[in-house]
Amino acid sequence: MNHWAKTMQSWDTCDNWALRSITKRNATLNAEAIACAQGLRTLDSRAARWVAADALRELQSDAVQTRLAARR
Repeated sequence: MNHWAKTMQSWDTCDNWALRSITKRNATLNAEAIACAQGLRTLDSRAARWVAADALRELQSDAVQTRLAARR
């Protein structure tokens, strides 16, 4: 994912949606997506940092974490 992120010229809401939607149903993927988003925050791209911040806000939210905990 990080390699893909570094090679993309522009970010949009589809990229953000893809990163978040897949990982709200699986605790393992959620943890990996959070780690990926934290890595995206270090890129020299304003759009990538925005995607990362938005994804982290949702993936780390109480609602998502509660839902994932209930599925374990």
